[in-house]
Amino acid sequence: MWNKKKNTGFTLVELMTVVLVVSIGIVGVVNLISQILLYTRLNQSKLIASYLAQEGIEIVRNIRDTNWLEQTSWDDGIPASPPDYALDYLTQSLPDTRCNLENPLKIDDNGFYSCEGNTLTKFKRKINIQKTGDTISVLVTVSFEEMGKNYEVRALEKLYNWK
Repeated sequence: MWNKKKNTGFTLVELMTVVLVVSIGIVGVVNLISQILLYTRLNQSKLIASYLAQEGIEIVRNIRDTNWLEQTSWDDGIPASPPDYALDYLTQSLPDTRCNLENPLKIDDNGFYSCEGNTLTKFKRKINIQKTGDTISVLVTVSFEEMGKNYEVRALEKLYNWK
């Protein structure tokens, strides 16, 4: 009878195939994780920009509401010329001489985004005001750069003299 020898080990070709398949899988997972991290940072920046745009509208709305409480003209202190402003949460009237359209917002000692602060951010906010009769159109544009691309978030609100 013929004795057949059993080979119980792996050949070099089989080992190289396994290493190749595992390497391709690991490279794919690492690439996927890095893409997830990049898009997470982009989405975080877009969320912050949308909050800053909403805050810009609230700044102008607060000026209007303060006028009503003080029983002055509803649009007092909201000039439409020039139409573009840089404002922060401390703004009580326009124009705000502390802020500049060319400068990005900073984070102040209280942790809020403002025109005066210690930490420079990547966000620039422009508030455009247009008056027409009993309507004020407020368009806020927040721009920032992320991953080598420029992004903008815009918010539009119409404020009325409803009193």
